[in-house]
Amino acid sequence: MFGAARNRCDSLHCETTNQCISFFCNRTTEDCQVGPKVICPQPEDKCTFSACDKKNGKCNIYKQTCSDSSICTENLCDSSIGCYFPANNTKCATDKCSTGVCTSTGCEPKVCPLSTKCKVSQGCDKKTGECTFKPFVCNDNIDCTTDKCDEEKGCIYTPDHSKCNDSNECTIGDQCVVGKGCVYKEKNCTSSDLCQISSGCNKKTGQCIFSPVQCKSVNKCETIACNPSTGKCELTPIICRPSNKCEISVCNLSTGKCESTPITCSSSNKCETTACDLATGKCRVTNVKACPPIKTLGIGALCQARICDPPTGNCINDPHSTRLNNLFC
Repeated sequence: MFGAARNRCDSLHCETTNQCISFFCNRTTEDCQVGPKVICPQPEDKCTFSACDKKNGKCNIYKQTCSDSSICTENLCDSSIGCYFPANNTKCATDKCSTGVCTSTGCEPKVCPLSTKCKVSQGCDKKTGECTFKPFVCNDNIDCTTDKCDEEKGCIYTPDHSKCNDSNECTIGDQCVVGKGCVYKEKNCTSSDLCQISSGCNKKTGQCIFSPVQCKSVNKCETIACNPSTGKCELTPIICRPSNKCEISVCNLSTGKCESTPITCSSSNKCETTACDLATGKCRVTNVKACPPIKTLGIGALCQARICDPPTGNCINDPHSTRLNNLFC
């Protein structure tokens, strides 16, 4: 047979340095537990009390300490009732910030006026007994305003526009705005002429700075200029006008000057002379070559009619004409 299981309390030692309590091992729960405490009988004198000494476990008699933490009461003890705290107004007489009356919570404090819009109550000065105040400081942290306090309205911030002069001629309407500070409006340096490019403003003179749009021409027979409405460069060709209708006038790309050349009139018919008509500018026939008849040789000579040959411009016998009497030659 096996032996009975060992109880933990057989080897567990329950000890304490406090002699006013005892420890024992509970065999049911097998752990240390607090036993009965030393109970000390209290003496009849209620200005004393009995308590156990932890070192030796004996009851000792001690004197009762009476205090209600109030400066205006007496801390007294009566053997029959114990501690009591009667009021002592004389202790409040030296407190300059009290009414001189002792209450359950201490000397009754002197009531100081509440804070106003421009004065902050600091309570009573214990040295002088006077109610003190410190001025409420109005400060909106804006340099261009004058800050002051009015008992009716509270803080008043008055703008001083003279403090907003930035010595910049390119700003206009320098002014101080409550809640914002100095506000500067930049001078408008834009032109209705879009061919003028704004480069800003001269801070010393306040004058707007503009530079013209640079337009470059590809040849001398064109003029180029900026259109103020669009700001874009536009080309305009040079128009050459001849002195009469029988001339052609064109611009010389190298010189940019107009040069005129006469209209050349030519005809495939070499029997005609052509020239330009100043009234119409068109070529017209001004002369037709005449070929006079010639005498034929021999008996009964006659006149041979002659015509001009268009391809060569030479006079040839007219094959379609009859011979005329020699008298016509």
